[in-house]
Amino acid sequence: MLPWFCGLQSDLETLEVIEGGTWSDLSTAHRDMVAAPLSPSGLPNRYGAIPFVFPAATELEGLSALSDALVCRRRHDRHAVEEEKRLLLTGTEAEVGAYLEQWRRAAVNRVCEAFELVKKAEVKRFGEKSYFYRKSHGLPSAESDDDPDPDPGTSGNGEMRADQMWREWTSTSE
Repeated sequence: MLPWFCGLQSDLETLEVIEGGTWSDLSTAHRDMVAAPLSPSGLPNRYGAIPFVFPAATELEGLSALSDALVCRRRHDRHAVEEEKRLLLTGTEAEVGAYLEQWRRAAVNRVCEAFELVKKAEVKRFGEKSYFYRKSHGLPSAESDDDPDPDPGTSGNGEMRADQMWREWTSTSE
């Protein structure tokens, strides 16, 4: 549920940064729950992406017409989307407040429902190695499988060592 903001050209298909792809590319990525082929800047994803859908991924849709439009599940030129934009941009403080209160209430409920689906899907897919299975049975975390081709600077199972993460973070935050 991390935002990846980008604008649309007036044709509602071409992204703000043309090299970033199209609305259709993003719509397909959101629908299929896979990484978009390019970043909003048009560059390939810096850290790569898994080549499949995470098995416990669950859709979160239908929060509002505008919410669906923001994640490319609905076109921005649909009447319901335009009405929500109008309300949020020109409505009275009371109208906007009521809309946001209703949206937040629905969002909390939907996120809680979706999280229950995530837990079930994760247990179904990973069985006894599932985080939620192990937690519910009072078991310690499962050992991760060895990575036959670990990246340099990792602990051997694909996880970056804390000292490597610290060096990387401090070198980019200056």
